[in-house]
Parts: sequence; structure tokens; C-alpha cells
Amino acid sequence: MKNIFFLFIFFQGWLFAQTNGDGLVLKKKLYSDKTLSDSGKATIYNRLTEIYFQLNRDSAKHFNYIAEVLSLKTKDKRNYAAVLYYKAAFKYFDSQYDSTINLLNKSILNLKGIKYQFIESKQYNLYGAVEFLKGNYKLAEEYYLKNLNINIETGDTASILNTYYNISLIHNSQGDYSKAIEYNYKILEIADKVNDSTNLMLAYQGLGIAYGNVSEVNNSLLYLKKAYQIALRKKLEYEQIGILIDLGNNYKQVRNYTMALYYENRAIALATKISDQRTLSVSLSNKAATLLKMGKSLEAEDLLNQSILISKKIDFTNGTLESYITLSQIYFLRNDFEKSKYFAYSVLAISKLTGGIDDEKNAYRSLYSIYKKQNKNDSSLFYFEKYTHLKDSFINESKFKEIAVDEFKYQKQKEDEIKKLEKELYIKELDKQKVIRTAITIASIILLVFLVIVFRNYREKQKANQEIQKQKQVIESKNKDILDSINYAKRIQYGMLAQDPLLKANLNEFSILFKPKDIVSGDFYWAYETKEKFYLCVADSTGHGVPGAFMCLLNIGFLNEAINEKKLYQPHEIFNHVRQRLIENISKDGQKDGFDGTLICFDKKNSTITYAAAHNPPFVISGNSITECKYDKMPVGQGEQKESFNLYELPAKKGDVLYLLTDGYADQFGGKGEQGKKFKKKNLKDLLAKIQDKKLNDQIITIEKTFNEWKGDLEQVDDVCIIGLRI
Repeated sequence: MKNIFFLFIFFQGWLFAQTNGDGLVLKKKLYSDKTLSDSGKATIYNRLTEIYFQLNRDSAKHFNYIAEVLSLKTKDKRNYAAVLYYKAAFKYFDSQYDSTINLLNKSILNLKGIKYQFIESKQYNLYGAVEFLKGNYKLAEEYYLKNLNINIETGDTASILNTYYNISLIHNSQGDYSKAIEYNYKILEIADKVNDSTNLMLAYQGLGIAYGNVSEVNNSLLYLKKAYQIALRKKLEYEQIGILIDLGNNYKQVRNYTMALYYENRAIALATKISDQRTLSVSLSNKAATLLKMGKSLEAEDLLNQSILISKKIDFTNGTLESYITLSQIYFLRNDFEKSKYFAYSVLAISKLTGGIDDEKNAYRSLYSIYKKQNKNDSSLFYFEKYTHLKDSFINESKFKEIAVDEFKYQKQKEDEIKKLEKELYIKELDKQKVIRTAITIASIILLVFLVIVFRNYREKQKANQEIQKQKQVIESKNKDILDSINYAKRIQYGMLAQDPLLKANLNEFSILFKPKDIVSGDFYWAYETKEKFYLCVADSTGHGVPGAFMCLLNIGFLNEAINEKKLYQPHEIFNHVRQRLIENISKDGQKDGFDGTLICFDKKNSTITYAAAHNPPFVISGNSITECKYDKMPVGQGEQKESFNLYELPAKKGDVLYLLTDGYADQFGGKGEQGKKFKKKNLKDLLAKIQDKKLNDQIITIEKTFNEWKGDLEQVDDVCIIGLRI
């Protein structure tokens, strides 16, 4: 289970104090200061490059280009070295590590014979980051220590803390967790004193990673959640991914795979959103490890192959090694020992070159298990001893006693500072306390008289209140049990909905709005794939909340049964079967439970799209024209009509947008000054036609925003489910 390490390679020192506002000040200086030389302008454009690197990457590249032109024009080697460094940083964040090194070498060559510590520090730091991601830990540490020496010489506290953090990551990767914890406590102590929230976040995550690696899960979760709150507050999306992965790893350790998948899916979604290939590779690999523990080896293998493809493309050795270890475990469970050994030996060979002791340890453990299963006792014992030696070489009782002492000293120091401050405040307030005591004495006499008056009433009411309190506690306990059960049911229900990987594998572009009225939902979206067909259903079960959720699970079960067991592949035949099963099982006493919905079938072989629709019609948008498709005016369940559902062909061509939805959106009450009015289907159709110039994700955002504005402070009346997809 790999952690995401967000290395600080670029945003060091003064940049932490800079914002978009600082960029505006610098821009104003460029336009207003007529005395600026071209070299002065190049310096400002270099600073703007660094400021806008996080704010707007395109703007940063634009400023970098202008700085380059001015630097070459003036033959200013310092500014040109900075320009080349920032170009290297762009390549680093695009995972082009060879190009990063080439540009760094040019930057260093340009500074030959010139002392410019501001850029020299950054050059060493970026070198360290590239070597770290390639798995060359010893070389990475050498560069970080050179960077640290410059930071100490210049007195750059923020950069010193960043470098401490990067060095702690090397010790984490090599399995030296006690050393990693030691460095992070250094960061914590200094950052806490200067109230540096960014470096506090680093320290918290570093401690979370190290404690997690030695199975101290409670300590790990404590620090990781502190780090995550800071990352959320500062809107640091890249850092959020790392912490989400670490949280997933901890829940995996305690076998809470539902929570592990929850955090891993969030990490995958965020990594995809910001297009970061390294974090996506690690997120996929971690989710694969969770699926393997759940017995889903085929799904795990598919994710690992995706992860390896990404890792090799960006030369991310750590990611490749972790995927190899998990593949070795998969083939071990399948009794394919030769393939299992192949991947384990591959990890062993590479980790010995890179110094990745944690990877080497995992390889030894895999080889021990393989040879033990093959009853090759000599080889099994050999690798077990290798594994045990590495496992024990960094984690022992004496080192953790040292860590405990360091943590005690840190907490004791904080307590002493607080006591000193309290003593000073006490002395200053001593005179005031005398006045307060006199006032309290007078107030106490008045209060005593008052208490005598109310005491009798209080005693009479006390017994009644005690009984009421007991009843309240019983009710609160029952309510909590019910709420916990419903929240658990929510996780089960969400697990049965169509998952993103299946949808992404079969749809060109799609976006989903899913807003249950209560914790669980009667609305659902379901997907299924066969060799030649792909099905997508959006439906509204009878009721909402818990009853609706029960119907939802029942309906999904019957849809799966129609295809898996009954081998029904036409949408109308599937609806007919589900209706019959619902009537047989829940409509014996006159109940009419079931669902309204649309079931689409994409025939991959014949390139056709057919569907069946019960009450809810699909909408097709071509250009700015919207078409409400045909549908049957009867539910999937007990109803007045008993004839077969119709099979319709979808009137859509490539590039058109298809919307599948339930009636919850159109039935919502709201509107400014019209709180008794429904939104209605016509307004929804007009809205869909109006927003077709936007991307699907932006369309769904607009649809949700319109819904919230219409609803205002009113209660949501029904579940809402809308899926938009491009043909």
C-alpha cells in the first residue's frame, strides 16, 4: 500500500507568504514604474511565474516566456538561470523527468562562477524530488542535504522545514519510520511556534504516514485528519489526494474495506480532476490492493495494469514496484507461483538498486510465502530471515522509546509555556480578583436568598425531570442506533449503484446529479455489461428514504436476475420480467410498488441504441433542439395495464446528448415568491436546451445550481437523479 508523498520542490520560502494579491502588486509595478530596467522586469516576471504556478499554470508559462526574452536580451545570467529552473519545474509537474534534469543542468551551467543561493537551493531541491520519484533514495538525500545547508546559511525557516519533510519521506520509503517521525517532530515544534499552517500540515501527514507504517492506526488517523482539515481549508487539492490515500491505507489495516474504498475512490476522482498521473497511478494501485483483500482479484488486476501503464509512461519507479508486489500476491492466490515469483524478483532487483528497503522487504515476504506454499523449506527459511532482518532493523523497542521521549518533551514544553503565561496573567489580574471576590460575596448573599425561595420548587421538579431525562436518553439511544443503521445502509446502496470505472469504460462522456431526499434513496442508476451490450437504467422506486431504498435494492436485484439468470437481453423483455417478479413478491395484498424509469441498451456489435421507458421518457438534445422520446404510460410493477412494454429505438446520432432522469427535479416546489409552485418538466426541458453549449460536467453543475436556487429554504420533496451522456 503506497502513500502519496507531496514533495516540496518549488514553493519554498517567500512564496508561502505570497498570494494573488502580491501578483497584482507586482503587475502594477511593471506598468507604473517607468524607471525599471529590462533586468528588473525579468526579475518581476520570474516572481510572477512562481506566484501563478499554483494559481494559473497557463499564466505562469506566459510570464516565464517574457522573463526568458528579457533575460536573453540583457544577457542576465541570474535571471536566465531562474527561467530555466522554472521551465524544469513545469516539466516535473508534467512527469517529464528526463527533460527536468536536462533543464536543471542548463540552469546550473548558466550560474557557473556566480553565487545565487535563491535558485541554487531550488535546483538541489528539484534534483532531490526527481531522484526520489525514480526510487534513487540515497542520491535524493544527498541533494536534499545540499539544499538544507543553503537554507540554514540563508536563515530561510520555511524552506528548512520543507527540506526536513522531504528527508522524512526518504526515511519513510526506506522503512526507517522512527527517523521519519523524528524529523516530523522537528517540523511540528518549529511550525507550531511560528504558526505556519502549511508546515504543520506537512508534519501531521508525515507523522500519520510513519505511525501507519508501524500499525499505530489510532495515532496515524489522528494526525492525518488534522492534516486533511488544513489541506481542505487552504484548498490544496494535490495534498488532499495524498492524505485521502493515507486514510484509506489505515482503514485497510483494520480491515474496514468499505471506508478504505471510500477514501480511495475520492483520491482517484480528485487525481483525475487535476490530471496528475503519479497520484492517479498510486490511487489505482491502492484501490487494487483493497479489492484483492475483498476477494476481487480480477478487478484488482485490471486496476493494477492501468496503474503500471501510467507509472512506466512517466518513469515512476515507486508506483511500478508497488503494483508488481500486488500482482505477485494475486498470482500467489491463484497458485501460479512462477508468475508470482517473477514479479517478486523484479521488485527485489529494482529495490536493491534504488535503496527502497520497504519494497525489498515486501519482495522477501512474497518469496517466503511462495516457497513455503511449494514446500521448499530451505528457500522459504532463507527469505523469511531476510524479511525479518529488514523488518526489525528499523523498528525496535529502543527507537520507539526515543520517539516517546521526544513526544513527551514536545508536549511538556508546550505545557510549561502555557503555565508561564498563566502565571503572568494571574499576577496582572490579582488586584482585579480582589474586587471580583467582594462582588461575588455580595452576589452570593443575594443568590442564597433567591435559592431558598426556589429550592422547594426545584426539589419537586427534580424527580419529574429525572424521569424525563431517562426517557430522553432512551429515545436518543434508539435514534442513534437507527441513524447508524441507515448510514450503513447508505454505503451498501451506493455500492450497488453504477460505478465510475464501468461507466467510463462504456460511455464517451457522462455526468451525474444524484441528490437523495433523505440519507438513502428510492432513485437509483444501474449499469450492466455483457460481451456485446451495455445497459444503463435510471429509475424512481416507489417511495423514498428507507422504504424507497428497500425497493431500490429489490429492483436492482430483479434487473440483474433478468440478464444473469433468465438471459433476457432486450430492454422491454427485462422490464416485463422485473414487473412479473414484483407482482409475484410484493403485490399480493393489492400493493402497487415498483418503479418508473428508462432502460437503455447500447448494442456494441450492431451500433444501435434501443430502450424501454416506464412513465419516464428520455430526452435527446441535438444542437439546441430537445426531443422528448416515446414512452409507455405504465409502471414496472402492478398497474392497470398488463400488456408488454414496447421496445423503442433511440432517435439519436453521434455527438447528441441524452438525458435520463426521474421526476424529482420537475416536482420540486420553490421559486422566488412562488413557494407553492412546481418547477415542472417544461422548464427543465428549456433549461437543458439552453445549456447545451457547455461541457456535460458544467451542464450538471448548472442544473444543480438552478435546483438549489429554485428550492431555496424549502424542503426537498423527492429524490433527484439525472444522468447526461454524449452519444
